[in-house]
Amino acid sequence: MHWIEVVAELLNRVAMLIERLWYAQRQTERQDKADKAASDPAGALADHFHGRVRNLPEDAGEADKAPD
Repeated sequence: MHWIEVVAELLNRVAMLIERLWYAQRQTERQDKADKAASDPAGALADHFHGRVRNLPEDAGEADKAPD
Protein backbone atom coordinates (compact mmCIF):
# COMPACT_ATOMS: atom_id res chain seq x y z
CA MET A 1 0.00 0.00 0.00
CA HIS A 2 3.00 2.30 0.27
CA TRP A 3 3.13 2.83 -3.49
CA ILE A 4 -0.44 4.19 -3.47
CA GLU A 5 0.63 6.95 -1.12
CA VAL A 6 3.56 7.83 -3.39
CA VAL A 7 1.30 7.98 -6.46
CA ALA A 8 -1.25 10.08 -4.56
CA GLU A 9 1.44 12.53 -3.47
CA LEU A 10 2.79 12.75 -7.01
CA LEU A 11 -0.69 13.48 -8.40
CA ASN A 12 -1.23 16.09 -5.70
CA ARG A 13 2.01 17.88 -6.63
CA VAL A 14 1.17 17.79 -10.34
CA ALA A 15 -2.25 19.26 -9.59
CA MET A 16 -0.68 22.02 -7.50
CA LEU A 17 1.77 22.84 -10.31
CA ILE A 18 -1.05 23.03 -12.86
CA GLU A 19 -3.03 25.28 -10.54
CA ARG A 20 -0.06 27.64 -10.09
CA LEU A 21 0.51 27.83 -13.85
CA TRP A 22 -3.19 28.50 -14.48
CA TYR A 23 -3.21 31.22 -11.81
CA ALA A 24 -0.12 32.88 -13.29
CA GLN A 25 -1.70 32.86 -16.75
CA ARG A 26 -4.91 34.43 -15.38
CA GLN A 27 -2.91 37.12 -13.61
CA THR A 28 -0.98 37.89 -16.81
CA GLU A 29 -4.22 38.18 -18.80
CA ARG A 30 -5.75 40.45 -16.16
CA GLN A 31 -2.66 42.66 -16.08
CA ASP A 32 -2.65 42.92 -19.88
CA LYS A 33 -6.32 43.92 -19.80
CA ALA A 34 -5.65 46.52 -17.09
CA ASP A 35 -2.69 47.94 -19.03
CA LYS A 36 -4.82 48.22 -22.16
CA ALA A 37 -7.59 49.94 -20.20
CA ALA A 38 -5.10 52.40 -18.74
CA SER A 39 -3.67 53.32 -22.13
CA ASP A 40 -7.00 53.36 -24.04
CA PRO A 41 -10.00 53.60 -21.69
CA ALA A 42 -12.56 54.19 -24.44
CA GLY A 43 -11.31 51.26 -26.50
CA ALA A 44 -11.30 48.98 -23.46
CA LEU A 45 -14.86 49.98 -22.62
CA ALA A 46 -15.96 49.38 -26.22
CA ASP A 47 -14.29 45.97 -26.16
CA HIS A 48 -16.01 45.13 -22.90
CA PHE A 49 -19.43 45.96 -24.36
CA HIS A 50 -18.61 44.47 -27.79
CA GLY A 51 -18.58 47.81 -29.57
CA ARG A 52 -20.09 51.20 -29.01
CA VAL A 53 -23.53 51.53 -27.48
CA ARG A 54 -24.44 54.19 -30.04
CA ASN A 55 -22.61 55.98 -32.82
CA LEU A 56 -21.21 59.34 -31.83
CA PRO A 57 -20.78 62.21 -34.29
CA GLU A 58 -17.24 62.97 -35.38
CA ASP A 59 -17.86 66.71 -34.99
CA ALA A 60 -17.77 67.72 -31.32
CA GLY A 61 -20.19 70.56 -32.07
CA GLU A 62 -22.87 68.00 -32.90
CA ALA A 63 -22.34 65.92 -29.78
CA ASP A 64 -24.96 67.70 -27.66
CA LYS A 65 -27.74 67.51 -30.26
CA ALA A 66 -30.30 64.74 -30.30
CA PRO A 67 -30.53 62.74 -33.54
CA ASP A 68 -33.37 63.63 -35.90
